[in-house]
Amino acid sequence: MSELRVLLLLTTGALLTASCAGQEAPAAATAPEVDAPRAEPTGALDAETAPFEPPADRIGLVAEVGRPLPGHPESSVTALGIPTTDSAGRLSFTGAIAGIEREDGFVWQDGRIRWRNSRAESASLRGAAPQVASSAPGVYVYRTQIDGAEGLWGHHGRILRKDDEAPGFGAGSKLLFFRRPTMLSSGKVFWVSEVRDGKGPRGKARVLFASATASAQDVDVVLRSDQQVGSFTLARPNGLELAYQIAPNGEHHAHVVNVFQPELRAQQGLLVDGELRLLQGAIATEAGERWERFFHVAIDDAGNYLVSADTDGSVDHDLVTVYNGQVVLREGESVGGFVLRPPAKALAVALDDAGHSTQLWSVGGVGEEIVLFSCDPSHPEQGSILFETRTRIDLDGDGAMDARIERLSDLGHGDLLGRRGGRHLYVGVQLERPGETMHEAILSVPIPECRPAEDGASTLSAESTDR
Repeated sequence: MSELRVLLLLTTGALLTASCAGQEAPAAATAPEVDAPRAEPTGALDAETAPFEPPADRIGLVAEVGRPLPGHPESSVTALGIPTTDSAGRLSFTGAIAGIEREDGFVWQDGRIRWRNSRAESASLRGAAPQVASSAPGVYVYRTQIDGAEGLWGHHGRILRKDDEAPGFGAGSKLLFFRRPTMLSSGKVFWVSEVRDGKGPRGKARVLFASATASAQDVDVVLRSDQQVGSFTLARPNGLELAYQIAPNGEHHAHVVNVFQPELRAQQGLLVDGELRLLQGAIATEAGERWERFFHVAIDDAGNYLVSADTDGSVDHDLVTVYNGQVVLREGESVGGFVLRPPAKALAVALDDAGHSTQLWSVGGVGEEIVLFSCDPSHPEQGSILFETRTRIDLDGDGAMDARIERLSDLGHGDLLGRRGGRHLYVGVQLERPGETMHEAILSVPIPECRPAEDGASTLSAESTDR
């Protein structure tokens, strides 16, 4: 089984087409107010540049290592992070461009650079983690090195840094790391940290924190090791996995967790809105298969959830995706005529609020990866393949094949897969151009149009199914 090599972002939005969405995307957030003055300047750094617009009818090139960013001809990209979107479908990503003395990290939002590390006045910033969380232009949070230590930085400046006292844990506690920042349309930010508090095994706890204003002033504990969940307790130190998602409206939460009961070993489970919906060892299918592991999770504004999982079934059919507790796709099955050849595994899953799903699978055990889209998450086999690796593409629309997509980017885990608004998915890949070595790039891929079916569900339009 091939290991996951990407943090791919699949953006399948809350506003795809009027014919299939049936609702409007939530209003975009504006920069939240805080009592203290802003520590750093915010806003559009290079606002005079024309914002980037992805092609509507073909795969497009957003950014590429070794070349200038769109609208910034003086820049030379040296690193790219994972593309993410806000609820209105606006693209954000972190990266680095060559500087006079050293690389300068940046935050790209809505078609232009919004922030550079070199602009910070109160601290020295170095580098940028692959993922940025955003909710509107000028509203963002990302992980970076703050005065030499890992920390969270946002549009208000410094939030927290390694070795700071952990909010809600008292004197003597210390924050050890920051992972998986995500942001709601309201601007509220969530992230997972590990805390050293001197209690229990190894003296550490895993915590999901939140801040309504993306600042240190109002950080709350949402979920933590030792917390009671029904008859179970979240394990210590790793009761919380990094696989989680908060619905854009903030009303639903899905999280892969590790729980235990007295005198029983820890078990992995899927926690949805405070309730364990799936549990390791429990019956998974009518054939008597049992759950073994859970990997990546998505949840929408209605509380529908999608998770990739492993069962104890036969080795060539045991890896599956599950929608609201029911197995809807497994290795060996076919999607739009494409067979998920074993060994095959779902590396990332996404839901949007128009009732559609997107899944990333590795197939055949040889590094081939596909992205599939379905208008009906309960029937992904009726969907279509949007994107395949090991194919040649035309990046500038002139009809000539410019590059080959070798594979997806080596950036992390599919748990970070986004799914918000917009008519495109954005994906980090490794490109190979003639005469050049393989390097990182971000591509835009149009999402198919859905049309209402007779039973009220959505199906792909005839035009969208042509490959």
